[in-house]
Amino acid sequence: MKKLEQFLREAASGTHLLPLSHEGIRPGSILDAHWASSIRNWFRERILNKESILHHLGKHKGYGWELLDLAAGDYESRFEQGSLLTGTMTDRFDFSGSINLRPFGVNLNLEIEETVSAQITVSDVRIRVFDRGFAGHELRRNIRELKNKKDPRYADVDECYLVVETFHLEGLQWQFSSETVRKFKSELAKKGIDLTDLGASWGGASSSLLIVSGQSDSPIAVRGLKL
Repeated sequence: MKKLEQFLREAASGTHLLPLSHEGIRPGSILDAHWASSIRNWFRERILNKESILHHLGKHKGYGWELLDLAAGDYESRFEQGSLLTGTMTDRFDFSGSINLRPFGVNLNLEIEETVSAQITVSDVRIRVFDRGFAGHELRRNIRELKNKKDPRYADVDECYLVVETFHLEGLQWQFSSETVRKFKSELAKKGIDLTDLGASWGGASSSLLIVSGQSDSPIAVRGLKL
C-alpha cells in the first residue's frame, strides 16, 4: 500500500496511518503515542473485535470529552463534502493468514493457508472532522490544563495523541486471482455466507472483483495533536 501511504502524507501533512483500526476511532479519540506515530501498514495486522481493540494494550484511551466529563454532544463530527482523491488509485498488497474485510465495513474474516496478493482500487478518500472547527484545540487546551493542575487524570494520557481528523476509504474494489476467488467462494459456501448481506458483491468480466459498497467506518489514518 505504498502508493496510498504516500498519497495521504502528501495530501494531508502530518497524517499517521493506523496499524490497527476500528469504527470507534473518530475525532476526539485519544491514542497511545506509539500507535499514532507507527508507520506499519494497518492492513497487515489482525483486526480484533470491538471489545478487545478499544482496550488493546491501552492504545485507544477513550475520548477527550469523557476524560474531562464534558457533554459528548458538544464534540460531534461529520464527513466533509468531496474527496481528497481525484480519479481512482490502484495499489497492491498481501493478505497473510486471513482475508479480513472488517476494516472496510464488511464483517468477513476467512482463514487462508497461504499469502494472497490482491489489487485494490480506491475511488474516494473522505475526511471526518469536528462540527466545530476549533473543538480539537479546545479539548487539547483543557486536557493540558489538567497537567498544570497536577490532576491525576492527566497521567494516563501524557504524551498521547488527540485525534482531530480521520481519513476513510470509499469505493473499494479488490481484484483477486481466479484461483483465490474459487477458494474464497468455496469458503463462503461452507459457512453459508451471502456477500450481498454484508454489503459486498462479485463483479467484473470474470467475477474476480470483490466490490465493497459504501464507506468504511474504520479510518485508515488520522491527524491530530500531541497532548
